[in-house]
Amino acid sequence: MSNNDDLVARLVHDAVRGNPSSWQEIVRRYTPLVRSACRRYGMAAADTDDVAGVVWLRLVTHLADLRTPAALPGWLSVITQRECHALLRHRTRQTCHAEWDVAGRTRGMIRSGESLSTARKSFASGR
Repeated sequence: MSNNDDLVARLVHDAVRGNPSSWQEIVRRYTPLVRSACRRYGMAAADTDDVAGVVWLRLVTHLADLRTPAALPGWLSVITQRECHALLRHRTRQTCHAEWDVAGRTRGMIRSGESLSTARKSFASGR
């Protein structure tokens, strides 16, 4: 084990035992890692904050379960990637549903005798 691995293992060990300064040091050290992984996915700042929040929450709940504390950076990378994928999948589903809803409502309105301009006005007003 390298000195860095020993330090990470000690930080994890102390954080599991409730040492707030160890937890703060973990967050300070690895926030750039989490944020850079989000940037690779093209996340906006708000989405990056959301993903980071979920990653830190997952770490808090699973910190004691880490079999190899020195593997923390790799664990954080994997969890961050998974959360980025989850957010992108969620966004894609929302977009697809919204597009389907708009297309379906437009076709229905036009078939029922409304003009295209009436349908556009209806969508613009949110009805």
